[in-house]
Amino acid sequence: MSERGEVRTAVRRREVFSWCMYDFANSAFTTLIVTFIFSAYFAQVIVGDEVRGTVIWTRAVNISAVAVALTMPVLGAIADFSRRKKRFLLLATLQTLLFTTLLFFVQPGMVLLGAVLFIFANVAYEGGQAFYNAFLPEISTSTNMGRISGYGWALGYVGGLLALVIAL
Repeated sequence: MSERGEVRTAVRRREVFSWCMYDFANSAFTTLIVTFIFSAYFAQVIVGDEVRGTVIWTRAVNISAVAVALTMPVLGAIADFSRRKKRFLLLATLQTLLFTTLLFFVQPGMVLLGAVLFIFANVAYEGGQAFYNAFLPEISTSTNMGRISGYGWALGYVGGLLALVIAL
């Protein structure tokens, strides 16, 4: 039974596969942008000073984390109440794509623009993660939730590593 007292039907493999593949696809963002490639490019090339660039990058990550912490409880409640989690997930994904694409145009010396574009992309990415995670109870049961979550996590790592290999 679900929290609303409804009898849950069997988990459909297609939904589980789709949920896992979202993690596979979106893990490229954290791998390439947040952790390995763009963060180093930002510090070394855009800022031109690795130490100062790392400090600015860390501040941008922190600002985006605070923004997510302040906005997601409200947005999550709206998404749940309106029953439009999929739409919120789509919008967060499109926002992530837009602002990540705009990072392509950031040139050396465009520190503020690069940081702001990253903040918007990362807020959208992290917000999308909240909406994505909210689907897990709907596509699983109490007996297989951990397994399904593990599948998504594992495919996310595969996707992130594959993206890193392709990028390098």
